[in-house]
Amino acid sequence: MKKFVLTLSIIFLLCIGAVFKPNLIKADSGFDSSWDSGSSDWGSSSDWGSSSDWGSSSWDSYDSDGDLDGSSIFVIIIITIIIIVIVSIICSKKEGKSTEIESYSKLSDEEIHEYINDLDIEAFNNTVFNNYKQIQEAWMNFDLDSIRNLVSDEIYNMYSMQLNTLKVKSQKNIMSDITYINNYITDINIDNNTQTIETILKVSCFDYLVDDKNNVVRGNKNIKMHYTYKLTFTRKVEKQNLKHCPNCGAELSINSSGICNYCKSTIINNETNWIMTKKEMIKQ
Repeated sequence: MKKFVLTLSIIFLLCIGAVFKPNLIKADSGFDSSWDSGSSDWGSSSDWGSSSDWGSSSWDSYDSDGDLDGSSIFVIIIITIIIIVIVSIICSKKEGKSTEIESYSKLSDEEIHEYINDLDIEAFNNTVFNNYKQIQEAWMNFDLDSIRNLVSDEIYNMYSMQLNTLKVKSQKNIMSDITYINNYITDINIDNNTQTIETILKVSCFDYLVDDKNNVVRGNKNIKMHYTYKLTFTRKVEKQNLKHCPNCGAELSINSSGICNYCKSTIINNETNWIMTKKEMIKQ
């Protein structure tokens, strides 16, 4: 916040200097010492109520060639208001991200078992991280088929399009040394025979893009990133045997790799295993 206030002060001074007559702008001393009091705090000796404030005689000390006319003062006020609004928006966004993460409260073991009484919480948390890591490594290696049973159709199709874009650009997203930090369950929903769990996962990893010559084109291979995700996992309580392809409607005859022999689409047969249906980064 102090950096924003300091930046605001500097920009404000530049705005004031911009509306002065040329003979004042050319001053060699730079910012007047009355503004540079050695403190960036609004409540310091250079604040609004001090001897150098708007109501002081310092504004009257300029001669007739350097006086601010009404239009100049109006411009200063408008510019100041715009800057304050921009800074306020930036600050509120930063605070909003922190508040958003804090708003995801952890469910207690008792609350979790009220929804799913036989859920092994430790095993589920391990599944969350292991699946996430396996998915990210498959993404890095352009090997989505290996994690087809770990993600929903929507995520699979989205990743396929994104990887195709990387292939066209001859780029690769390196995600290495993925390290577990923490995760916890924040919400559970039961709908008919479907169980849905939302969880917060915190990890660290190296994350950057390279070209076909292994040159880094985005990110930094020497800086480890810290990410916080909100992940959603879903599973069926009872396994359903699909009789028709959900993509083409043809009678199903699925080969061992889970691909419809008619339309060649990949199909998840609604396993009772947890699959990731949503992934949202809420902090980085």
